[in-house]
Amino acid sequence: MKPNAVIIGSLNIDIVVLCSHRPQPGETVIGLNHQFFSGGKGGNQAVAASHMGAGVSMVGCIGNDYLGEIVTANLKKSGVSISAVRHVENKPTGAAFISIDKDGENSIIVSPGANVSLTGDTIIPFLSLIESSDILFLQCEVPVSATEKAISRAKEQGIVSLLNLAPCLPIPDESILWKSTIITVNEIEAAYYTGLDVRNQEDAEKAGRELVKRGAGIAIITLGDMGSVSISEEGVHRQKAVKVDVVDTTAAGDTYIGAFGVEWIRTKSIEAAMKFGSAAAALAVSKMGAQSSIPGEKAVRSLIEETFA
Repeated sequence: MKPNAVIIGSLNIDIVVLCSHRPQPGETVIGLNHQFFSGGKGGNQAVAASHMGAGVSMVGCIGNDYLGEIVTANLKKSGVSISAVRHVENKPTGAAFISIDKDGENSIIVSPGANVSLTGDTIIPFLSLIESSDILFLQCEVPVSATEKAISRAKEQGIVSLLNLAPCLPIPDESILWKSTIITVNEIEAAYYTGLDVRNQEDAEKAGRELVKRGAGIAIITLGDMGSVSISEEGVHRQKAVKVDVVDTTAAGDTYIGAFGVEWIRTKSIEAAMKFGSAAAALAVSKMGAQSSIPGEKAVRSLIEETFA
């Protein structure tokens, strides 16, 4: 089965600087190297879903500049349809400024640029894409009105919605965002939305239960090298991380999400999808860059066989 996926979200160019350590307030650090990569949480999840075997359509906005052309060219190269990507006048393509230290950990500043033009009104012509899909991926790097309208349409049509509540933003209790089929957060985001410290899988389970109480069908908390935890009516599933040498953690969460969503549509097994997502993320952190680090389905399945056989 080849799932059909729609991604509504951000498209950025990533400017990545390697450094010995990330700067403290007021500190200047001399970088070791810098590179440009295609990124944005929406774009990353689109590429991940495509690499994992889904047919993917991307809904997003870029500027009329050469950086936008780089972003869309990379999506096309990865097998993602860009017919619903709009060019926006008088706004630059979104950009992320990323510093990566010697341990592969990152700090990120995102300048949304054209992404702010992806609103509830501008996605109306593309809502029909959701109706013919198996799963809808969303994040919080574009105006919330677009995310809410898309989730509403998905619920009306009985389409699975997977919302990555990142980056953090205040969400009213009555928002339809809480009613997504699947909600994913990392430990920092889980703490923000639930008010609970999340330092291990036990903490993650408690936070996940809070997200389910708010309406999520499945809550997933990713914990980096501590693995991931899911909470749903089926119960609790805990997945260990696959141990690898970390080069760059950028897009690890997006890779997990894209892989999890596609495999869950295929198998309807939370456990199998978590294992698939964990293996995909492990391969992603072992390479530099966002979309350039996302592995293919074959490599993920090979790692699963080697690690979990």
